[in-house]
Amino acid sequence: AIFVPIHFRSRAPPLPTLIS
Repeated sequence: AIFVPIHFRSRAPPLPTLIS
């Protein structure tokens, strides 16, 4: 699992998401 910045929404800032 690695934490990478991903845009959940166009208006939302990039947040660290856990990718399994």
